[in-house]
Amino acid sequence: MRIGRIVALGLALTITPVLAAQADDVGGAEIAVPADTTVIVEEVVTAPPPAFVDLNSTSIGAGLGITWGEGTLSFEGRQHSFTVTEIGLGEVGFSKINAMGGVENLSSVSDFEGHSVAVEASATMGKGVGTVTMRNDKGVTLTLQAKSRGAQLSLAAKSITIDVQ
Repeated sequence: MRIGRIVALGLALTITPVLAAQADDVGGAEIAVPADTTVIVEEVVTAPPPAFVDLNSTSIGAGLGITWGEGTLSFEGRQHSFTVTEIGLGEVGFSKINAMGGVENLSSVSDFEGHSVAVEASATMGKGVGTVTMRNDKGVTLTLQAKSRGAQLSLAAKSITIDVQ
């Protein structure tokens, strides 16, 4: 058994240099590189992340619902604080809400401010989730995924005001 290993090792040491020499031989042909080769360097442009909102609010209602809260708008790499107030017709109960989502059609922070109208259907008993989409008078659209806790039923048309601080 030991002699077989020695023979195999001897063959490997003999054949390896031959195979390596053949691998380096590309047929004797030279590869010509033109002297006027131009290297093009492309500039990589990074864009800021899309506009994003994080909002915490409290809602209370007995037919007429009122919601107030504070949030942060992330836009062009900067954070902007804002307040939100909502009045809705068709809400009963109390809830705390955390909502996050994207902002579309925003060209400046001043376009984020203004009045929006939204229709919402949601129910919270303990914990709940929902989605709200709203569009303000300047064409800016918010689509928010909300997590709520409390006890509330809402089938409401809402008037929403956002003020950037």
